[in-house]
Amino acid sequence: MEIPSTVTAIERSAFNSSSLKNITIPDNVISIGEEAFYSCFDLATVNIGNGITHIREKTFDGCHLLASVTMANSVIYVGDSAFADTYALESIALSDSVLYIEGYAFWVSGLIDITLPDSVEIIGDCAFWESIWLESITLSKNLRVIKEEAFLECGYLTSIIIPKSVEKIETRAFEGCTALTSIYCEATEAQEGFATDWHSGKNVYWYSETENKDNKHWRYVEGVPTVWA
Repeated sequence: MEIPSTVTAIERSAFNSSSLKNITIPDNVISIGEEAFYSCFDLATVNIGNGITHIREKTFDGCHLLASVTMANSVIYVGDSAFADTYALESIALSDSVLYIEGYAFWVSGLIDITLPDSVEIIGDCAFWESIWLESITLSKNLRVIKEEAFLECGYLTSIIIPKSVEKIETRAFEGCTALTSIYCEATEAQEGFATDWHSGKNVYWYSETENKDNKHWRYVEGVPTVWA
């Protein structure tokens, strides 16, 4: 479906539970209301134009067959549960302008890997909760905050690099990540804003350019995180 050029806004719940299979949102549309495409079970392809800055709460929640999302660089905000329950969504290229990924944004998604653009500053609580197939995530170099239980029960995630820009990691951020064996922090030590249980007992390594064989520090070797040993 293609939205007419005369339309500037898609109202809340406008296409809720409809049988849409694809949607192109042109540049003339500047607003999408909450739950606009909620539970569109057959929706497979979405193209979001340059007029949209916010993907609001539950916009595509429950779109079980959604497999392809293209968004313009105008998007700065991914709202609460915006892409929750999107089982077929194995990857997504976020806008290079996204600043905030709100809570539950990708709850129970089908994501296997994702790279967060360097614009992202905040990952909300439970943002990737139960994205059980998520194996790899590259975090933004300008990320500041990882909120409570952000990666709760991402059971296939095996390792992650925490950028040195991160100032705050809230409680249980990696709880239930059963395959997570290594968390590599680019900081040299825990920051004041790190909760005591942020790592849920996982192995945490701190960056050191100088040799340190205490089994708690790491460095890059040909671009690969490597524990000093």
